[in-house]
Amino acid sequence: MILYDGDNMTHETNWDKFCNKFKKLDMDSKFEVQKLAIAWKKWVAWNKGKCTIEIWQSFEFDTIIVLHDFFGDSKFEDSYEFLDDIIYLLDLYSGESDEDWEYMIDFWCNQIDLLR
Repeated sequence: MILYDGDNMTHETNWDKFCNKFKKLDMDSKFEVQKLAIAWKKWVAWNKGKCTIEIWQSFEFDTIIVLHDFFGDSKFEDSYEFLDDIIYLLDLYSGESDEDWEYMIDFWCNQIDLLR
């Protein structure tokens, strides 16, 4: 699915479509959360960065727990908060330039299709 065609749609409209693709991921599936974490690590590496992500299935709390260091400190959260953090960081990245926007869309549309 092409989200950006330059002339016919705004970044805001495309951003909504982009986020909807993320929201369709099954964040109650440890396997899908792990695939998202792998894709995120690949994204960070392509952007010359580094991050740590650990994922656990908590049977006592009946949730998937994610530990990450996206914001400089280690943070424990559930899988839905993890997804929200990824979307937040991509939103920051997407506002940099049209070139960054297109690069992000190309990368993540392919990755999301692979995740499902």
